[in-house]
Amino acid sequence: MGVLMELQPHPELRRHVEHLNFMLYHTQQDLDNARAYANQTHLALATHADAIKMLAHDRKKLRLQRAKKDATIVRLRAKIASLEATVKAQEDQLREMGEDDGGVLQEEEFYVANAANDPLYLWDITFLSDDDDFEEDEFTEEEDYEFLEAGPDDFVAIDVDEE
Repeated sequence: MGVLMELQPHPELRRHVEHLNFMLYHTQQDLDNARAYANQTHLALATHADAIKMLAHDRKKLRLQRAKKDATIVRLRAKIASLEATVKAQEDQLREMGEDDGGVLQEEEFYVANAANDPLYLWDITFLSDDDDFEEDEFTEEEDYEFLEAGPDDFVAIDVDEE
């Protein structure tokens, strides 16, 4: 029962069986190739989908950065306009003071003109001072000894020369 019977070699039947075997073999190869191609296509589509997601994320991030920069530019332009208005108001105020005071504005223009030619000129003028700029402190000797706080049992001697 488990042994196949040998068929009589029939030329037409043998040719038909060989033809079916040939078609079955090539069909299996075509199916394997189609499966491999489908797997490659699926992998390529998944890769492209990931790339599209990443590009969309980057695009959104760049749009947010651009909007933030645009907002910063608008804010800075408004600040510049405000500062220009302040400078203009101060220049007008200086002109009014210059008309009232006489030659103060001309001296400032002289300093600015020399500063444009020699940057160290304005630096030197800025740090020059007169003795009138300083006021003498009164009672500085007692203030110098304030850091020495006397306790209840301590005695701190202070030498004060009276002039």
